[in-house]
Amino acid sequence: MSNLEEVISRFALADLVSDYCLGVDKHELERFQAIWWED
Repeated sequence: MSNLEEVISRFALADLVSDYCLGVDKHELERFQAIWWED
């Protein structure tokens, strides 16, 4: 994995965690549900 790919992955994970936390904390059900796979 290149350095750029690692940075991109880290930002993607940070966004995922942020959406999870904000969805729970602010009771934003759509935001929370958007992070999960359909199955």
